[in-house]
Amino acid sequence: MSPKFGDIYYLWILLNKIKEDIRIINRIVRESYKDAFYALGLLNIDREYISSINEIRHWATASFCRSLFVMLITSDSLLMHAHVFKQTYKCLSNDFIHVREQKIGVRGKYTNL
Repeated sequence: MSPKFGDIYYLWILLNKIKEDIRIINRIVRESYKDAFYALGLLNIDREYISSINEIRHWATASFCRSLFVMLITSDSLLMHAHVFKQTYKCLSNDFIHVREQKIGVRGKYTNL
């Protein structure tokens, strides 16, 4: 890279010199630059997906919610898929007992858990 690129050149030099410090957010060294970016609140796009999954659970089945989640993962739409899963796992799994009971032929045995 040449100095003729102006600010881009100087930013490139700065990033190469202080790259380790960039990952430190609130005195915690983040595993990746993506994690640091997320910790700073600069990646809010997943928040919209979390809200959407939590909202559709009122009218859609858990199976549909899971299909949506899988589609978001496979289309590389999610930035922090594990975080989205942690925030929506109840929506994604609320039919688990019912599906399990149907599969093994036992109904209502686990409804009071």
